[in-house]
Amino acid sequence: MTQATALHAAAAPQPEVLVVDDDQATRDLLATALSLSGCRVTCAEELEEAAAILEYRGYDALCVDLDLRGLSGLEGLELVGQAHNRWPGLNIVVQTGNSDPDVHRACLHLGARAVFVKGQPLASFLHLLQSPVKEVASC
Repeated sequence: MTQATALHAAAAPQPEVLVVDDDQATRDLLATALSLSGCRVTCAEELEEAAAILEYRGYDALCVDLDLRGLSGLEGLELVGQAHNRWPGLNIVVQTGNSDPDVHRACLHLGARAVFVKGQPLASFLHLLQSPVKEVASC
């Protein structure tokens, strides 16, 4: 790496990611993995908190759990649609334990770039977050 390349790499902005999950362990795991991969991470526990954050501030990516405690997956889908409409370039990755292909298609239709079915390797999640192609990670 040349000195100029090293200086350019050092000056490149870190991608900013908003992680929305009601499970503290999942938030911590994703925040750590994303931080180690060079991202700046903000976490929210509830949809209302995430919606308020997204109202005033753009992010490079949104990672949202579709099934937050006390809410239906439809409410999670609403956040995906609202975020996509407000920030069209936002890279949205939905995380879910739901393996229903109709739910996955609805997420993609509303603007999610990818759907990550929980239980898959963390490397698959990181790949989806960086991928420009709409896809679903499931096995």
